Parts: sequence; structure tokens; C-alpha cells
Amino acid sequence: MAELMRALEAVRQGTASLDPAVTHRVMAMLRQKNAQRNPFKDLTERELRVLFLVAQGKTNTVIAEELVLSEKTVRNYVSLVITKLGFTNRVEAATFAMQNRIEDFLPETDLEDND
Repeated sequence: MAELMRALEAVRQGTASLDPAVTHRVMAMLRQKNAQRNPFKDLTERELRVLFLVAQGKTNTVIAEELVLSEKTVRNYVSLVITKLGFTNRVEAATFAMQNRIEDFLPETDLEDND
């Protein structure tokens, strides 16, 4: 761990790069930390995408068009997301998503599609 801390400090100062073994350990630690703090960990990738679009203020009709789903399927996803997160309505879920930076938990392709 001390070696890792020294290496991170050197990188922070711009004086060295990480050894591949150290890089692997750092990435593993970051993934573990993100998994522990992921407020969306109970959602599937599709549910996460739907919530992201809800948080952008999009209607079920628009979400259905963007994800190539039926509007009824989108309604079901929205309802499931609200239930899984423990909220009672769409606004609460959207607010939670924005406050917890849902965009940080989306696959890169989703962000590129919604820019």
C-alpha cells in the first residue's frame, strides 16, 4: 500500500507514471469504491438509461422513440425504477438521479448519444 501511495503522489506531481501492476491495483480499488458508492447499483443498464432520460425531462413517448421500445414498456420501466429506488413518483426519481450525477454511472455510449 505504501508503494501505491508513493506512486500516486509521484503521478500527482507529474514526475512519474504508474507501473502496470500498480495501475491494475489502483483501477481495482477505484472500481470497488465506485461499486460501494453507486446509488444506482440495483438498476439494470436499461433501467439506468430510462432513468437518465426521465431526469432529462423526457416524456415516456420520447423515451420510447429514443430506446426503440413501446410506450407501455417505458411506463413499466419507469414504474419499476421508482419502486426499486423507494420513491413514489417520477419527479422524486429524477431529482435523485440528478443529485447523484447519474451520468457518471452510464456507459460512455449513452453519453455520446445524448450530447
